[in-house]
Amino acid sequence: MVIAEQVDRIERYLVDITDALAQVGLKRCSCCGKFFQSADPKALFKGREVVCYRCLPKWWSHRRGQLSTIERDSIEHKLVHWLIREHNADIVRDPAKLGEKADKISMIASCLECNGTGISDGRTCSRCYDGNIWVVTPRDDIPSSASGS
Repeated sequence: MVIAEQVDRIERYLVDITDALAQVGLKRCSCCGKFFQSADPKALFKGREVVCYRCLPKWWSHRRGQLSTIERDSIEHKLVHWLIREHNADIVRDPAKLGEKADKISMIASCLECNGTGISDGRTCSRCYDGNIWVVTPRDDIPSSASGS
């Protein structure tokens, strides 16, 4: 067998294995490639791509600049709600107070109330700082992958 045929056969085999894992309820993180139980709502964020909690900060900082404003805001709001619901995230309005939560993972997002404008009902938004909020989650709240890591 020529090398090209062997590579094709191996690629087909890997696709079959990946499909079989999906059939038993495992999904793969689009960043690190590890598999996680799809039934565990804490393990994977399902936005435009499927991303595990551990890869989220790196993925989001890279991905958000590649999206249109409308698409970014939509995914970002979904992400903030997921972090609050599944990972007990806190919303920090004042960035000066982030120092109090130094042992946590944080990300900046546009305010859900004023959509990042800083203005709500004709006044300065009381839920954010210049249209931004900081979403802070515990570092130790990382679900384990199905591949044992």
